[in-house]
Amino acid sequence: SSTKEGEHADAYFLNYSLSNYLSQVGVFNVCFGGGEPTLYKGNYTSTLATILQSYKDRGFVTSFTTKNYNMHKLSNFSKIIEHADAIAISANTLEELAKAHELKKHISESGQRCSVYVQTILELLPWEETLQWFEEARKHHFQGITFLGYKSFGFGVNETPNAVPDDWFQQFKKR
Repeated sequence: SSTKEGEHADAYFLNYSLSNYLSQVGVFNVCFGGGEPTLYKGNYTSTLATILQSYKDRGFVTSFTTKNYNMHKLSNFSKIIEHADAIAISANTLEELAKAHELKKHISESGQRCSVYVQTILELLPWEETLQWFEEARKHHFQGITFLGYKSFGFGVNETPNAVPDDWFQQFKKR
């Protein structure tokens, strides 16, 4: 919902026009990401909490991606968590994974029923570090782990992808 220049979609479009259209064509699950949605302050004083609530009120399953490890310090943290069914926290290093785990604790302590996942770009770390990252993520009991494909824009544009073995999935399954 944002451009590379940081311009966000119009709040009215996100809250009403798009949700009405998606509902009409049978979409039932929406995930917001890009431009750090927890810090979004759009037109009409919309925030992520109001956008999530708007979709939730229309019967959608709501989720978003974040790399804001201090999200629990936001004044509208409880409202965001209240209206999110799931959150995917981006963590591309072991240090970031530890921060994601701390954020997961704050989300759990909120008392809201919100699933917490962790995600990373598979080719950012050398393979042995990726295996270590995976083991640490499992120890923290996230509800799910998502491995994203390497991308050549936004975050990652200046990175050289690391090699991933052809049998990478089998290696994870063995652990």
